Amino acid sequence: MTTTKPRTPKPRITKLSAKASEAPILSTEDGQHEDAWYASPPEYPDDGQSDDAIEADDARPEMTDEELLDLSQAQNLTGFLLLHDKKGKAYRIIESHGAKIIANRVCRKLAWDIQEGSWYLWNKNHWSPQITNSRATQILTHEVDIGCGETGYRKHYLDGITSLLCCSDSLPLPPMPQGRMIPFKNGLLDLATKKLRPATPDYAMTWTLPYDYEPAATCPNIREWLLAACDGDQETMLFLINWLAALVFGIELQKFLLLLGPGGTGKGTFQRLAMALVGDDNIAVTNLAKLETGTFEAARLFGKRLAMVNEAGKHGGSLNVLKAVTGGDAIPLEKKNIQGTGSFVFRGLVLMASNDNLGSTDMTSGLERRRITVEFKRRASLEEKIVWDMNGGEEAMLHREIPGLVNWLMEIDPSTIRRTIESPPQRIAASNLLGMSAGNSVADWIMERCCPDRDAFLQVGIKEQTRDEVTKMAVYLHADDRAYPNYLEFCSHSGRSYPVSSRKFTETVVDIGATLGHCFTKGRGKTGAKPYGIYGIRLLAQGEDAYSWIQKHTLPPDSEEF
Repeated sequence: MTTTKPRTPKPRITKLSAKASEAPILSTEDGQHEDAWYASPPEYPDDGQSDDAIEADDARPEMTDEELLDLSQAQNLTGFLLLHDKKGKAYRIIESHGAKIIANRVCRKLAWDIQEGSWYLWNKNHWSPQITNSRATQILTHEVDIGCGETGYRKHYLDGITSLLCCSDSLPLPPMPQGRMIPFKNGLLDLATKKLRPATPDYAMTWTLPYDYEPAATCPNIREWLLAACDGDQETMLFLINWLAALVFGIELQKFLLLLGPGGTGKGTFQRLAMALVGDDNIAVTNLAKLETGTFEAARLFGKRLAMVNEAGKHGGSLNVLKAVTGGDAIPLEKKNIQGTGSFVFRGLVLMASNDNLGSTDMTSGLERRRITVEFKRRASLEEKIVWDMNGGEEAMLHREIPGLVNWLMEIDPSTIRRTIESPPQRIAASNLLGMSAGNSVADWIMERCCPDRDAFLQVGIKEQTRDEVTKMAVYLHADDRAYPNYLEFCSHSGRSYPVSSRKFTETVVDIGATLGHCFTKGRGKTGAKPYGIYGIRLLAQGEDAYSWIQKHTLPPDSEEF
């Protein structure tokens, strides 16, 4: 039976040579060289690793900050993570020192956000967020490969350095430039001074537009096309331009834009225009089914400026993730095969397109408050399509004018952008109401069968039904004077199969009322048996005209602007 000799403790090493480029001589506290000890190294079990590699893990030399800086600046020095004794025997530097050396070597090309738990990579003119760790691992592995030279290293040595770099916040993301900036390919533009400044690792943003700033560029074709796509409605065109301005300026709206209409009306053209505006690297393309059910799908929005959601009308399920994305909530930064380390807030905008209205099982106002519906109805004529193709199509007619479009957006007063989005023109407000009524049975009932009345009290009631002997349809008792039976009758007549429960009904009515700009309150009646009901709303009388629910909403005076 073979026995393993115990490890012999090494004397503490206290001195190093001053220059990293020279092979330092290690010495003990009493000034005697360790030649004798190194001449007869202790025996270790054969685990497939060389004696050098094993001994190196136990070396603990004390290093000064000056020596660490020398090693970190030796960019072309192979073996900068090694120390040598008098006879040239190599020892790896302890991980804590190695992490400091590598941090100084890669700090202008790699950064770690300790709150998000994610890496950023310097990419010519901006810090690019990394959804996976592969590029950072590749860079750090390359550094350790060079640093350890032919001596090599175990995986735990690389893991130890990587972990220390993250935990110690040795590679912090530089502070973002202050003020209103737009990051172009050729530099950062200060919107206040219109001066362009080159981007550097110390002065840059985490995204960039994929084209240069051209102060003289214009966009006549974009202006003409967008006005035509909006049926000549100037207000709708200016609304969409303000939305694009919010996209470029980074204004968080907590809303999503839904483009609604049949094929061939310009929805896709506007989508591609928005994509060309911010660039492919700043876009995540998904659909509602994946976004709501995919474990890692929401994490794909990390660091993006635009979330493009296709096939929006085909989902029909819950929209909790969409509400979190548009509501400024923290989203877990889930990565495949990696334990969750952080979260992020989506700072961009969400753009959807659909042939049909958005359907959902969510009956609260949370979805409706976030919806902006713009209908595209106009189809281009055959003659217009021929002229369009002869002039080079979408790429030549619109996308080449993107620098001019940005100049147009910069003409907009930033203080008016949020107010414009919050106070849409009547055409968009009407489309929002239609979208709300199509996807929300309670909202549809309110707009079809009710009207606001400050002095009114509407008893809620309960579900009591019989069946008509002739038609065999359900008949709800008290449907003519109580809210919930009237609502159930409306759902039955309009073919809605899944009405909300009586327990959720009252809260939903109050919630939707607030979204429509009216204050409904729940409470007990003041007469008789004091039934439970809702103040501020009543049922329409027989033959009474429907109430117009379109409201112009404005921001409160103290609302935050960009």
